[in-house]
Amino acid sequence: MTGAELAAARARLGLTPDAMAAELRVPPHAYAACEAGRATLTRGPRERLVWRLSVVARQAALAASGLPECAWVAAWDARTQVGGRALDAHVRALEAHAPA
Repeated sequence: MTGAELAAARARLGLTPDAMAAELRVPPHAYAACEAGRATLTRGPRERLVWRLSVVARQAALAASGLPECAWVAAWDARTQVGGRALDAHVRALEAHAPA
């Protein structure tokens, strides 16, 4: 990914350079070097960026589709789970609901 492509991705996400660095979990100076073309993102930050861009594209497609939001998923999403067994059970509930 070139520095220009990275800057374009950041613009699509509506983030400042420092916010993008935080999102990708890299130091701000390292992110700035990547956007300037002096360095490249390592695999982990690159994968996080691809995931984040995919989520934004999916949200936009769903919004444009006119499909109603699933009330069950909205309620599920509102129940924040911190971690451990509670999070595992929370995710399993979503997986069980997915076919519906």
